[in-house]
Amino acid sequence: MEYEIIRIMEALLILWKGWNLTLQRRKPNGWWTGYDHLQFIANVQNLRTADMKAAAERIGTISCLDKKVGNYSLGMKQQLLLTMAILNKPI
Repeated sequence: MEYEIIRIMEALLILWKGWNLTLQRRKPNGWWTGYDHLQFIANVQNLRTADMKAAAERIGTISCLDKKVGNYSLGMKQQLLLTMAILNKPI
């Protein structure tokens, strides 16, 4: 089931490649780490690891990327979503 959800997310991200959208009710996957979320976006958009680290440092999420998102507070989840939104350096 989780594999199917990931495949659907990958297909949607390919469709939206280059666009970033953060929805209020969007919930990051609690089993993934913050790094896993950023890596997923980076892989779909062909971004470098350096871009991921730069975005995380800019928002202030670099210190919590190795933790499971299920253990994040609401504010930390929102910061992760913001980091994901600026990952591809939108205008």
